[in-house]
Formats: sequence, C-alpha cells, structure tokens
Amino acid sequence: MWQVRGREQGPVRRLALGTRGAREVWVRAHQLERLRLPALRPVRLGPDWVELEDPGVELASESHARQIQRSSRKFRGYGKFVGESQWVVTADGAKLCDPRVFSLGR
Repeated sequence: MWQVRGREQGPVRRLALGTRGAREVWVRAHQLERLRLPALRPVRLGPDWVELEDPGVELASESHARQIQRSSRKFRGYGKFVGESQWVVTADGAKLCDPRVFSLGR
C-alpha cells in the first residue's frame, strides 16, 4: 500500500478498481496535482483500490454551473475530457472527482 505523507487522517473516497486501474488513477491524480488542476488529491493506493481526499462537500448541481465552468477551463491546454465528469464543490471551487475522465496530452 502506498500512502501520501500527511494525508492519512482525513476522510476519503475509495474507488474499487482492478490493480492496473488503481495504479492508473493514482498516477493520473498525482499528475493533475502537480499541474495544480482542481481535482481531488490522492491519499492511499492499495492492491486494487485507490483513495482520494473527501472534502466533505456536496456534489455539484445546476446552481454550481459557474464554478464547474471556471474549474473545467483550467484543464484546457493540458488535455481533454474523455468521459462524463463529476464534480464536488468546495470552498476553493469545483473539483474533479475522478481523474480517469481526463486524458493528458493532445
């Protein structure tokens, strides 16, 4: 199991995936974080699951459309969305829930 130092105490969202899928999400989440893109941060990686931070806020709704647009614009220039994106709204704005829906590169 891999764990990011200093992030082991907070609440998390666990994605149950196969071994390869979990590693791909772990790597992609770290890439998005290094680019300072608004996505949930990786916390722990297990043999067939990955845990991302849970900021404890609501899932985005129509009333959050402007925050989602603002956050999604930050991803332009880094790649494209390849699936349906789901967002949570935090005090810092909307954050992408699942890094698998974003592909880096052209």
